[in-house]
Amino acid sequence: MIIMKMFKNTGATAAAAVLAITALTNINPAIANAMEQIPVIGSIARVVTFRTYEDKKENTEAEIKVPQVTQENGSGREIPANKSIQEYADQLIASYEEEVSRLNGEGRYAMESSYKVVTDNSKYLSIRIDTTVVMASGAQYVKIFTIDKATGRAVTLPELLKTTRRF
Repeated sequence: MIIMKMFKNTGATAAAAVLAITALTNINPAIANAMEQIPVIGSIARVVTFRTYEDKKENTEAEIKVPQVTQENGSGREIPANKSIQEYADQLIASYEEEVSRLNGEGRYAMESSYKVVTDNSKYLSIRIDTTVVMASGAQYVKIFTIDKATGRAVTLPELLKTTRRF
């Protein structure tokens, strides 16, 4: 009987704490900003399809899915890496449109680009963008964006591989 009462009180206390935290973060922007700095809460992110570029003509077609990283808690905090991802997608689209214009209805051309989350841990989120171009033959390209969850910016390979040497 005492154990049941203790579990009941503990559950009620936990529920009240969650309710209080939720209410405070939704009411006060300063508290919401502070909560983002807590690694476990602030690092929860998800990847969504921001837009899909589609074009289909008689001999050419494209489907380019453009990802965007969002904060799971809906904080609205801007994620700098999204700009780099958008610029890369815009380059793919421009390349496709340039090739279609150059072909001028002659020949066949197709481009498909999709993405996949390959790493999602407490520190980093990595998105792999796979692009396939088909003309007389095919070619595949891979671009990986690794995002530091604490800052929201894309991390370069040299930054990821940086090691400290101690002699």
